[in-house]
Amino acid sequence: MKYDAFISYRHAPTDIAVSEQIHKRLENIRVPRSIRKSSGKKKIERVFRDQEELTVSSSLSEEILTALDESEYLIVICSPRTPESEWVENEVSYFIKTHGRERILPVIIEGEPKDSFPKPLLFEERREIDVRGETYVYETIAEPFAADYRAPDEKTRKQIIKRDILRLAAPILGCRYDDLKQRHREQRNRRIALGVTAFAVLAVVFGIYNYIQNQKILENFRKQQKTQSLFLADTSLRLLESGDRTNAILVALEALPKDLENPERPVVPQAEYALSKALHAYALGLEMVPDYTIEHQDVVTDNVQASPEGNTFCALDQRGVLNLYDVTKGTIIREISAEQEELATNRIYDYVFTEDRVVAFSAVDILCIDGTDGATIWRKRYNEADPTFNTAYYYSEPYFGVSEDGSTLAYSFAYSDMVYVLDMNDGQVINTIRTDSMDVSMTDIVLSKDGSMIAVVNSDLTSEDTKPLVRVFDAVSDQLISSIELSYSYDFFVGFAPGDRLICGSNDYSIWDGPSKQITMELACFDWRDGSLLWHTEERVTRSILDFVISQVQLIISEEAGNHILLVVENRVFLFDLENGEKVTEKITSSEIVGLAMNKDSGLYVSMTDMGQTNWGNLYTGRDDQDVDFKIDANIMSFVGAFNHIIIVPDYSKSMMVFSYYLAPEYETMFELNSEYSYMLFSKSPDNRYLLFEKFNSDATSVWIYDTQSEEVVCDTQVRVSIEGAIFDEDGVFLAMYDGTVEYFDFASDTMETIYQDEGGYFTCRTNEDQTHFVFDAASRVFLYSTEKREVVLDLETKINEHVVAISGDAKYLLMSGDEGLFAINTEDHSHVEFEERIELSPVYNVQISFAQNQQYAAIPAADQYIHIVDLESGKTISLIVGMNNNIFSGYFIDADQTFVFHSDDYRIRAANVKSGELVYTGNELINKISQWEFNSDRNLLTALSNIEAIVFSVEEGIYPVAIVPYFVGFDKDAKYVYCMDPFDFGRFPYRELKDLYQMAEDVLGGKPLSEENRIKYYIDN
Repeated sequence: MKYDAFISYRHAPTDIAVSEQIHKRLENIRVPRSIRKSSGKKKIERVFRDQEELTVSSSLSEEILTALDESEYLIVICSPRTPESEWVENEVSYFIKTHGRERILPVIIEGEPKDSFPKPLLFEERREIDVRGETYVYETIAEPFAADYRAPDEKTRKQIIKRDILRLAAPILGCRYDDLKQRHREQRNRRIALGVTAFAVLAVVFGIYNYIQNQKILENFRKQQKTQSLFLADTSLRLLESGDRTNAILVALEALPKDLENPERPVVPQAEYALSKALHAYALGLEMVPDYTIEHQDVVTDNVQASPEGNTFCALDQRGVLNLYDVTKGTIIREISAEQEELATNRIYDYVFTEDRVVAFSAVDILCIDGTDGATIWRKRYNEADPTFNTAYYYSEPYFGVSEDGSTLAYSFAYSDMVYVLDMNDGQVINTIRTDSMDVSMTDIVLSKDGSMIAVVNSDLTSEDTKPLVRVFDAVSDQLISSIELSYSYDFFVGFAPGDRLICGSNDYSIWDGPSKQITMELACFDWRDGSLLWHTEERVTRSILDFVISQVQLIISEEAGNHILLVVENRVFLFDLENGEKVTEKITSSEIVGLAMNKDSGLYVSMTDMGQTNWGNLYTGRDDQDVDFKIDANIMSFVGAFNHIIIVPDYSKSMMVFSYYLAPEYETMFELNSEYSYMLFSKSPDNRYLLFEKFNSDATSVWIYDTQSEEVVCDTQVRVSIEGAIFDEDGVFLAMYDGTVEYFDFASDTMETIYQDEGGYFTCRTNEDQTHFVFDAASRVFLYSTEKREVVLDLETKINEHVVAISGDAKYLLMSGDEGLFAINTEDHSHVEFEERIELSPVYNVQISFAQNQQYAAIPAADQYIHIVDLESGKTISLIVGMNNNIFSGYFIDADQTFVFHSDDYRIRAANVKSGELVYTGNELINKISQWEFNSDRNLLTALSNIEAIVFSVEEGIYPVAIVPYFVGFDKDAKYVYCMDPFDFGRFPYRELKDLYQMAEDVLGGKPLSEENRIKYYIDN
């Protein structure tokens, strides 16, 4: 390259000054001798800096384009003025196109990255699917930047540039920043040593100065490490979204210290979260998730097949080498290559997986191997069956068929009229069938289930006039049984079906170039004994621009669901009734379908398009399941189902991604749930010892309570009416009922007792967070029941439009809504507290008022779209927080009531400063309506619970997610276990501390390191 670097900047005074300083500093760097040896550069002396102002057209001149082409790196000076420069934007875009993003070194001098980076450098597009199945496209900031030269004044900035110029110089010199910094430090220390000899007193002073400087460097180094960790954590999440779980784990580990006892870098919660998510630390095996990634030696073709049992799978690569893998472990069992003694260019061209065997075809022979352990069973050369066979005339792999029971193999070549029938046990020829020589080539061979019948197909793919001919032979006697001519010029399927039937598919190529772009396809059912037509059906399908793709045709034979024909063509899925040809289901996707996996008995299926979008549903019922859709951010070439795994191969890739219904280790089932009932978490004791569920069906409702300490169900009792509240004490639980009664269930005696009954009718009830009081609310009446005193301690007559909307944690205040808005009632002296501002509660059911732990603060989601933080003692408004609380809202006070965490309409979790109302955190994760918040003081964890999952946050330093737990219902008393309840059972995981995640990662990776290529790609060794 002609230039070491190109400096791109906005022609404004400050930006020009910084670019001049960087230019000067880079060219004045003295490269240490050891660095010169490794990089080959004595100094940085060729830096291009355009000094001309932007022209009106903003197009790049030939000189600029040439300089960009001949520059190794692009240094971009970023300030709030930079995004306004089309010149800078064009230079960055052109450099990304010609050199890639990894050789760009952004330098921020003013403002924040989101306000200062040119758009091509700042943003990259991301897609997410929310809980309602809707796709959101948004842009995220690409982090980190190479150098931070922000300063309060120009003098300080010059000092920062002088101090940190090595961070820019290191990649240009082709070395690590730490190495360059260390070599410079060594040079400086040598100069200090010389000074010590001459000036002892100055040495002491200089030593102190050196220590201070080192501390500053260490502090700056820690900040850079944290920035890098945040970048790597985000990269890990992106890799997981794209299906690359293995590299997601490896990259997340790079963002964390190697040794937790003596950490060489800070522990960043975002990295712990990325690692936990990549490990699927709490996966219950109910959702398809990325399991592992296989990095293959060569590009994998689309010929990927799984064994019928789904325990192993094969992949053919572009070398013609066949690879047999264990599905569960992802380990290679055997690499199978063709013999090359006779033919140096020999390779495996095709293969078939049948029963527990793999049969592979090369230009010389047929190889049969055991599909479970890779052992060779037999090898058969073509010239053993036909002595006239000559590899010199070999120009295509044979046509072949294997019987469904795995007993028989038949093959032939396009130019031959001989069909060779082999015994699959030993590869011996058991019969040779001579078919009459025809003017058109053989294009397919199909065997019946037991191998007794063979269908031979002849067709001319180049002619529209010649119709395919299907002839059925007796595999033992060679007798021709029947001949069947298909309707259209191209055959795409022939298969034997139960009941002496032969299913044939053909399509019309005569209108290939027609304006409608539609191809007529026919499925026909014949009696193969006499060739008579039993039924036929036609469909017209629009072809794609490049080709007409029929990706899958399969006979679905099921004793439970009946027999069907599956046809996947272009972007459509058809299911036909095999008995009469009637169409059962038709599905249409947004782009071409590359594969589909289906359960033949239940009809459940998953398909994937070439754009990485999955579609789930039931082909028997036609129902789509939007809740489990996921998308892989890649173009997909192949998609194969293997029992409870799916194998995905991106276009022209050496990688294969395997997804599975992954169950995380150490899950312990405590109880299998009664399938006749539904279970819903209702409440729990403050210490998390007891978990209370409503157990119900259309006939009855019961209270089901689990004791996490004794690990037993302590209550399974039917109740008369619905439960409105629950309060635990040491011996049992108080239950507030819909009819105004209070029941007490005693755990020891297993008995229920009515301890209070009100004759006032039906009530709604709320429970304070400390679990000491129930407040009952009915028309024109409110009363407060104390479970400690076992009596009503407050009974108020209210206006017809007044009702309770919340009770504070200590039960000191009731929040009431009336005609004049919200007000509070002090339950101790019965006084009213009027708010200084009129506040109307948001008029939706799914909003909750939250109360502070140590102060009398309430967070009220109001109709004006703000969260009002109100002091209940004075009625004054402390702050207003932008809430977006139209439909849902809940929240929790943390950090000694200094921070308020909340969840609202866009399904994201945010946090705000209580005093100022300013946001301090906005999460990326989307979570359904949060019904409960739970704080664990032992671990400093805040958990947000929805009905299908929970997000666990660390609130030790700020607020950051550290784990997602599906079907979470609670911790145990000591936060040692995480309890989950899915639709089938109730169980628990051990809580995963960071050291536990390290062990899980070690078990999953099995010692696999991050490749050198990826270490550079993800800026780990830069």
